Amino acid sequence: MEQSSAVTAAIEEAMALDAAILEASREILHETALLPDLFVAAVLNRALQLLHGFEALVRTRNYLSATPLFRLQLDNAIRLWAGALAPSFDDFTNAVIRGDQIKKMMSRDGMPMTDKNLVKSLAENFSLPMLVASYEYACGFVHLSGEHVFATNRTDDGRIIGRIVREDVDTPEAKWLDLITGFSSATTLVLDVAGGWARRKTESRENV
Repeated sequence: MEQSSAVTAAIEEAMALDAAILEASREILHETALLPDLFVAAVLNRALQLLHGFEALVRTRNYLSATPLFRLQLDNAIRLWAGALAPSFDDFTNAVIRGDQIKKMMSRDGMPMTDKNLVKSLAENFSLPMLVASYEYACGFVHLSGEHVFATNRTDDGRIIGRIVREDVDTPEAKWLDLITGFSSATTLVLDVAGGWARRKTESRENV
């Protein structure tokens, strides 16, 4: 079964972000790299590859695998935001390279940088009231949960009907469109936070 024209159009629109990610990468790396640039470039590289992986899963109608990639793209934005809130982005980058856990670090305002706190902070700073709910929904697909049970089993006249399928032909178009919109928004959020770092770097050099 082919995907609807609306879903096809939505994923093609999302793929336009490929060029935006590459442009952001050039903006970050076109001059002598600072230490945080290594971190930001890693996030942008991951964001680009997640975008293409997400497209492939949407086109093959694999909702259960596509949704965790939405969570991973949100993770990119969360990690970048942690760097922006850290007392020193240089020290933060060094700590990440060492393998330190971000959730055990503190922001310059004394906030523990757990995912929950970072998502809430992102939602407030970028005026995204639905971000926390979207994050919690996507988390439900990372570890095996009731979402997977519901996606595998259906009820029909009081009977439970299980299904093991390669392609998800039963997920409604509206859910696919919501997922694609959410993934695109997460990717745009990554670009917005990365753009903030690019501006900080430019301003610091102009003030030298």
